[in-house]
This record gives sequence, C-alpha cells and structure tokens, in this order.
Amino acid sequence: MRIKLLKYQWDFINLPHKFGFLRGGVGAGKSYTLCVWAIKRMIEHPGSFGLICANSYSQLQRATLTTMFRLLDDWGIQYRFNRLEQMIYLENGSKAKAHSLEAYDDLRGMEAAWAIVDELAFSSIKAWNVLVGRIRLKGYGPLQIRAGSTPNGFNFVYDMFAGPLKTIYHEEVYADTRLNYHLPEGYLESLTASYDPLTYRQEVLGEYVASTAGRKYYAFDRNNNVTAFDHSRFVLAGLESSVGVDFNVNPATAAIGWLWNGTYYIVDEIFQENSNTFNQVKEINEAGYGTKIAYPDAAGKSRNSSSTKTDHEIIREGGLEVRAPRKNPPIKDRVNTANWLFSNNKVIIHPRCKNLIRDFEEEVWEKNPDEIGHVADGATYWMHYETPMRVEQEPQKLIQW
Repeated sequence: MRIKLLKYQWDFINLPHKFGFLRGGVGAGKSYTLCVWAIKRMIEHPGSFGLICANSYSQLQRATLTTMFRLLDDWGIQYRFNRLEQMIYLENGSKAKAHSLEAYDDLRGMEAAWAIVDELAFSSIKAWNVLVGRIRLKGYGPLQIRAGSTPNGFNFVYDMFAGPLKTIYHEEVYADTRLNYHLPEGYLESLTASYDPLTYRQEVLGEYVASTAGRKYYAFDRNNNVTAFDHSRFVLAGLESSVGVDFNVNPATAAIGWLWNGTYYIVDEIFQENSNTFNQVKEINEAGYGTKIAYPDAAGKSRNSSSTKTDHEIIREGGLEVRAPRKNPPIKDRVNTANWLFSNNKVIIHPRCKNLIRDFEEEVWEKNPDEIGHVADGATYWMHYETPMRVEQEPQKLIQW
C-alpha cells in the first residue's frame, strides 16, 4: 500500500522514541495518524497484541474506533471486531483491544506490545502510569506508546513532552491544523469566528495555554511569574528564608522562599504523600535554605488526633518562628491577594516548583483533584499575612449641627 501523509504525520509515525506525542488542534488529523500507526504495527508484527485507548468511551467510539474501521475498510484489510470483547482481530493473528482510560484500573493484568491513546491530555497521569506499566509484551517490535491530543493547559502532558519531566524517551511532534489541506474550504475561518483568541490558540492552533475560565489564580502567567533565579544573593545578604505551610496528611506541602523589596521569590517546594507535621518540619530544615519563619494554616494551633501537640507547637520545636493570624482569612481574600501580586509581577517562582506552578495554573473554584491546590494554599497563607489586600475606606466625616 502507498499512503499519502502530511509531513508532521510522517515525522510522528517514524519516531523511534518509546513515547511519542502528536500535539495539534481540531482538524489536524490526530486520530487518523494514530490509527495509521496502529495498523502499521499490527501488519508488521503478526500475532502481536496492542491497546487502542482514548480518554473516554465517547471519544473511543465516536472518533478513534470509527477512524480505525474506516481505514481498515478503505485499505481492504480483512478484520473482525468482537463487540463484547471490544477486540479487533486481523488475519495475521494480530489483535488490538479498545479500552477507555476512564476505567484505567481494568488495564491491570494485561500485557501489550504497543498502545495508542486519543486525546490523552483530557485523561489523568494516574491512567497514563497504569498504561505504561502494561506495555511489556516482548517479541513483537519495540515497546511503544503513541498519543495524540489537543492540549489541556499546562497539565501532565506538557510536563512529560515539553516541560520538566521530558526525558530521552519522550518526543513531541506539532501538528499545525493550518497545514492540513484536506480540510473543507472555510473550515478554519469558521472556527476563528466561533472562538475567543485564547480558545482559538488551544483548540485550533494546538498551543499550550492556561485558560482563565473558572481559575482561582487567573492572573498567574508562567511567562511572567516563572523564572530560574540564583538564590545565593539572598543568602549572602543574610536574609532568612520563609515557608508557607499547608497541613495535610496526603499531601503535606510547603513553599520556601524570600520576600525581598515587595516581591516573593519562591525557590523550592515540599510535597510529601502520606506524611505528617514532624516529617514536614524535618524536610524544611534539611532543604538547606536556612528557613526561620513559617506561615502556616491558622487552624494548626488546635490539637489534632495524630499527636498530643498542635501543628504550631511542632513547628516551633523544630526551630521555626510561627506567624499566623488568629483565624484564617476568607479563601477569596487569599486568592485576591495572590492575583494582585501576580498581575503586578511581584511573584517569581523557580521552575523546579512544578506542583506549585500546576496549582496556580489549574486550580479552579469548583471541585479539584485531591492533589491540586495544597502547595498554593501554603504559599498564599504567607502572601496574605505579609501583603494583605485591604479595602480602602472613606475617612469618617464630622457632622456638626
């Protein structure tokens, strides 16, 4: 067979890396490219077993499998689909099971030689990690996963394929929708008229953008607020570092840095799963930044069931001064303080603080995943204590009669 491909489709299909990601907007041909790659694997390695995945059952049925069946039919490849098993069988003995990452725990126990994932950015890191553990069936070509998606902010997909978690095993190919000459005339123009500029950049151009819709920290912008900096100047100046602390068992978190000339320089973070305040304080002291002042949750002055001491007492015994209000400010006040600081470029965060950056980009006012928001809470306890937002009141007027 001879199949015509766009250049970015060719580049993606021929990636040698273990994990490949095709990033693009709507109409870029992501599902098509993934299915071409999967069929090629099944034909080239008779008897192999692979996984055809998508972020949801709806995406799997509506787009991924529909594209898969169309290509097999168009190319005259004989196959059988068992609807009960959700399994595709080819005549050469190769087979592929369709599976939604919504039910990623059901993947446990399977062994596959390869997998494709449609719209990965709208799944979860937990689902991805389970899938990675399934790709271990040797003898049928290289063990590989290929994924495609429109971006979904700066989430775990960005971290793995373009950000701090990228390794030699990960590679990204950009699919520019504007280069897909197969699209109907006027298609891109209609999308331009339908989307606001930010949505257009993500949904059509396939760019990584941080949407402000529903975000708590809408003023946070990694282009302005995330910069690698040398913290030695603070140490040489004899400035003591501070830490904003949030008390949780899972996770226990903190943000460490300096407040200097009205700007917060956050150099590092603590993110401990299944931890406690004793371990939290131990890691703060061992981090090497000479931290002396802690800004914890005000509720930490109360005793808890896990210790005979309060969280504040544990912090003080660890050698840190505790600065906390009598009671926590309203969440909205803390968030407003942070947004004012962000918009005035008064917060600089080191890129190593990946959980804090994720919190500021992804935390919304509605329900968040369990791991989101805790590092940001600690940082904003600190910010609101030292730089509280105050409502200006008109001076009282003396009334005489």
